[in-house]
Amino acid sequence: MKYKDLEQIFEWTSKGNIGVSSNTMLFAITGKSVYGKSRDIPGDWADFNRCMELVNTVEIVKSNLQKVAEVYPKWKPIIREWDVLVKLWEKGDGFYEFLDSLRDECYKCDEYAIKGKK
Repeated sequence: MKYKDLEQIFEWTSKGNIGVSSNTMLFAITGKSVYGKSRDIPGDWADFNRCMELVNTVEIVKSNLQKVAEVYPKWKPIIREWDVLVKLWEKGDGFYEFLDSLRDECYKCDEYAIKGKK
């Protein structure tokens, strides 16, 4: 990791708005974690907001979103639909419904990964 990446990660962590899902993204991409290892997907508006803040603050995360889905298959639908989720989040309408519609697929991806069926 480059110094610039570390600097951006520090900037993001200094804001103190870190959640399990954004921490999961950081760990998947950099191997560095703010606290512990986890693999939870965003569960609501606030979780997704923290993930967006990470992506918008740390370039290495933005350019490597696909790696999150590779490391944590449960994230595949979230990463695939990232741009749609961002637009719905910004619009403030339809975000929860769309996120909820992805949950079953997320858990199925996770189940397949656990069984080695990626």
